[in-house]
Amino acid sequence: MFTSVMPDIEAAGRLLKRLGYPIYLKYLAIKDRTDMNLRAPVFIVGAGRSGTTILGKCFSILPYVCYLYEERELWSTIDPCTYIQRYMDGKPLDLALPPVQSQQQHRMERIWHSITAYHNRSLIVEKNPDNSFRLEWLHSLNPLSQIVWIIRDGREVAQSVVRHSLKSGTYRLSPFRACHPWWGEGEIKWKSIVHSCQKHDIYCGLVNLDELTEFEKALIEWLFATERCLHFRNAHPDTVVAIRYEEFITQPDKTWPALMDSLGFERNENVEKYVRHNVRKQTEYTEFPECREMILAAYQKMCCRLDEVVTVG
Repeated sequence: MFTSVMPDIEAAGRLLKRLGYPIYLKYLAIKDRTDMNLRAPVFIVGAGRSGTTILGKCFSILPYVCYLYEERELWSTIDPCTYIQRYMDGKPLDLALPPVQSQQQHRMERIWHSITAYHNRSLIVEKNPDNSFRLEWLHSLNPLSQIVWIIRDGREVAQSVVRHSLKSGTYRLSPFRACHPWWGEGEIKWKSIVHSCQKHDIYCGLVNLDELTEFEKALIEWLFATERCLHFRNAHPDTVVAIRYEEFITQPDKTWPALMDSLGFERNENVEKYVRHNVRKQTEYTEFPECREMILAAYQKMCCRLDEVVTVG
């Protein structure tokens, strides 16, 4: 009996956090702490399941970093449309987002200053794959911010998404509502990807295919997220530092110091020791589900474009 009510208790806890945390963030947004000397933030991006978590974990150990892990509630205080999986309107979103308003910029600055003041840190680093879709919007919040883009093979990403979804099962937003662990309530994330592709005339032929498998949908998401990152990198080459997942996993003792140097960060012996002993591949994918030729051709074309991206390491 106790076991049967645990999911509802956990969901109720998430609901309380969801109701209370935004109120706290809104309080921070009006609290003036802009007198602090705060460094420009760093955002870790890349398609979901690309290795942003392990990369972010390494950043979190740096003594001067205030690390934020997918702070979707924080972003939703700036614009509710940023919280894709729980957007309540039910209508598909343009994931690129409209231009930033001045009041949004000021609100974000106050939140950043308040959070770093509380933790006594000088630099915010956040990892959030959703930011891959809205890099221009993110950049306009703070043009001095830096982007760390981690690149992983698209088929591995898609297979990892499918595995994650099957392992996680249905995610409960509250004791009364549940949603898909990857695509959100009513598959709002997937619908928003379709809407965004159609609006920006990217991969329209792929998202309109009938009866897409979970693997195919995940591979299309990778294509769209990677396209957005490439587009932003071409427009702002000095803002983006790219790193390959495969090189980071197989040669962490070489790739991590190179990343620190590229960002102009102080190296830390304890972090480098952690990286050497803990960064490794968790799951090896050797076989992949069948995929329609049209989607596979787009994947192969993207791989060729990614070969031209200069990365650290």
